[in-house]
Amino acid sequence: MTPEKALDLVVYIRGLQRDMTIRQYFKLMLRTLFTQAEGFSGKRPLGDSSWYWELSHPLIKAGCIEDDDEQYDEFIMRMIEAL
Repeated sequence: MTPEKALDLVVYIRGLQRDMTIRQYFKLMLRTLFTQAEGFSGKRPLGDSSWYWELSHPLIKAGCIEDDDEQYDEFIMRMIEAL
């Protein structure tokens, strides 16, 4: 699956306790960054410290990546570029 198509995957975001697309998740993160500005918490941007790995399992399940931290980081960056 391409990064462009992966942006439309619907995933359950545990920290928010709801489903959303990866595209919506990235937009929410960016809006949160700009809204909170200096108060933005890189550790808990949406109230949960697991945010960094939130997309890992859904991307593995969809066949986008294997269970590999380097692949995960690279695919996330490719999706961000595809936005």
